[in-house]
Amino acid sequence: MMFSPSRRAGRLVRRLLADEGVRAKAEADPQFVTGGRLVVRTAAVVAVMAAIAIAVWVPASTARPPDDAVYDGDLPGDYGVFVTDFSSDATATVGPGERVRLDVQETMTATVGGDYQDVPQVLRQWHDDIAGHRMALTVASVTVDGAAVPFTQRRMQGQALLQTKIPDDWPGEHAIVIRYRIDDPVATVWEDGEWRQASCAGRR
Repeated sequence: MMFSPSRRAGRLVRRLLADEGVRAKAEADPQFVTGGRLVVRTAAVVAVMAAIAIAVWVPASTARPPDDAVYDGDLPGDYGVFVTDFSSDATATVGPGERVRLDVQETMTATVGGDYQDVPQVLRQWHDDIAGHRMALTVASVTVDGAAVPFTQRRMQGQALLQTKIPDDWPGEHAIVIRYRIDDPVATVWEDGEWRQASCAGRR
């Protein structure tokens, strides 16, 4: 029967059922609807519904930093902070020698997970080097729900990198504020056959 065409296999099955006196309809089987079978079928339906609910409501791993994140998979705590809302404000001031300075505040709403191998940390990178011109970006403070948290700033793969050093798990939704300044945000670069001024806008 396994190697027969489908129609011939069907005929063989029906003939075998007739020879054995078994009714072909499934509902004729007194064992067709039992408690065990109902549990198995219900569990299958619940599993599908649970998978759909998880996909809809649980923060996905796709809410990760962009592909060029220098810290992706390399630093402790680089996973577990899922940003759901982001805004930034910058104030420009002119200092000595008519040099422009930017004071920036980035505000984020983030959902933080728990039970990771490392405590989730806030990590932020900035492309602060344009054609060899370093913009002198300095992080002033990082707060979570209004309270200051420890952090380090360093360079990694030619970019400015911020990493908090929060010691204990902090799951749930939080308001994160990062304040920093850029002392030299404007660079003069040779582009398309002429000198142009370029800034850090759109390069963070």
